[in-house]
Amino acid sequence: MNIFSNFENKSDAFIKGVVIVVLGFLIYSNVLYGEFVSDDYVWIVDNPSITQQNLSDVWDRFNTRFIAGLSFFLNYRLGGLDTFGYHFLNIIFHIINAFLVYFLVIKISQTPGLKKQTLNLPFQWIAFYAALIFLAHPMQAEGVAYISQRFVSLSTIFYLGTLIAYIKARLEGKAVFYVVVVFLMLMGLFTKEMAATLPLNLILIELLFFGSSWKVDSKRLLLILTGGIALVVIPLFVAHTRFEERLLLGPSVAADHSFVWAHCFAEINVLRRYLTLFVFPLGQSHSYDYLMGDGWGGASTIFSIVLLIVLIVYAFKNFRKEKVLSYAILWFFMTTSIEAVFAVLYADRHNTFMADRWAYLSMVGFSIFLSWVVVRLFRNDRLSRVVLLIIVFVLSLLCYQRNKVWQTEIVLWEDVLHKNPKTLVHYLALGVAYGRKGRWQDARTIYHKGIDMYERGELTDPSLTVQKVYMSRIYNNWGIIAANYEQNGPKAREYFHRAMKFDKSNADAIHNFNFIKDSSPVETTVQVSVQ
Repeated sequence: MNIFSNFENKSDAFIKGVVIVVLGFLIYSNVLYGEFVSDDYVWIVDNPSITQQNLSDVWDRFNTRFIAGLSFFLNYRLGGLDTFGYHFLNIIFHIINAFLVYFLVIKISQTPGLKKQTLNLPFQWIAFYAALIFLAHPMQAEGVAYISQRFVSLSTIFYLGTLIAYIKARLEGKAVFYVVVVFLMLMGLFTKEMAATLPLNLILIELLFFGSSWKVDSKRLLLILTGGIALVVIPLFVAHTRFEERLLLGPSVAADHSFVWAHCFAEINVLRRYLTLFVFPLGQSHSYDYLMGDGWGGASTIFSIVLLIVLIVYAFKNFRKEKVLSYAILWFFMTTSIEAVFAVLYADRHNTFMADRWAYLSMVGFSIFLSWVVVRLFRNDRLSRVVLLIIVFVLSLLCYQRNKVWQTEIVLWEDVLHKNPKTLVHYLALGVAYGRKGRWQDARTIYHKGIDMYERGELTDPSLTVQKVYMSRIYNNWGIIAANYEQNGPKAREYFHRAMKFDKSNADAIHNFNFIKDSSPVETTVQVSVQ
């Protein structure tokens, strides 16, 4: 099919395509040789299904994220652990998504709901600037520069592809496009769980841009059935696999798990924080301190609730009049819903309420919203272009600057700890990063600071049980340093013993305590997962 047909000539499309590709590589050029960091070791470097090239094990390890796992498998087969190939492919995926944002806006403009609407700036240019905003926004850096978080960019390809194929199917009525929709939807669902919101998005497109009494014909029946199954089965499957993942923190954490209403307040504030970072992308971090929120009566929570309600009310009140803005606003709530729900349910186990990468797909809605608002605000064609170009230029500079922290693991976690010093896992992670570079004294120092924070009660981790698990890991790592690099067997044994007191299920600490002799070092170093 010719995706450029019916909306602009090929030369204009080619020039815009070149701009998107060149800008994408320029912005991310400083991370092409960036190191593996954090969970890259869990998913790739220390993952036998990848490094031992056993394709059958990829399914067992990645399961609902099999497609992404397969891409890591192929990356390793082609270039081993040379990070250039992984980063290059991540950037390619991000650029593809920028193109898909462009095509999505174009296809939406051809629907019956928008076909007769005219603006001072042609839809092709609104689509182009939306694509550039998506491409250049610094909130996207984590989803691109963080190798193992290819999950979000690859899933977004299938997500956007599904929407574009569906609109094309509705406009042209060809059965083949419905088959493509089903195929891309399933691919997305087995890349990352966020694709489970696709059926809702398709319904929203139907209501907003086609406005018909959605008659069920034979072509759509398969789509309806697939969407229904996805809405019911996939979330349950995801919930099961997520539950298993959380056990990585240990049985003691799983046993201590309970629903906490304050997590809901915290997540309400997180949604508002995402919106703030969309508009003012400053103070970003790879990992944020856990903040419980200030309850129903707190000023922060009240402000967040009012802001979110205003946006929702505006979207529904202008459902017919401002279709694009309504769609962009509801896009944000749909695409953040999966991660928000799991953050609320499992915050006391994975220590994370928000992450920039979780807003990667949501940026599509914001990019469309911002480009549309600027065009509506500035009636002058030339002024609209200038304002949008300035926005893209500023975002590009901020994104390039943000990417600098992704060049090395130590710089990344030093940045996190500088901005967010009240979460114990940040001390553990920086210590692990120092250890990987042989900076054992620095690792000892940062572990000691983390222990001091724990003893002074200044940490904001979601539960005392989680704090104890991370304290156990810190002492285990400290014991490894004492045994292997200080040749102090008795001291190492003491640290391993403390690790076991904090978490009786810490298998690494138990192994090391039983293995070491008072006069001999540990013969093998056990890598400790950061998350």
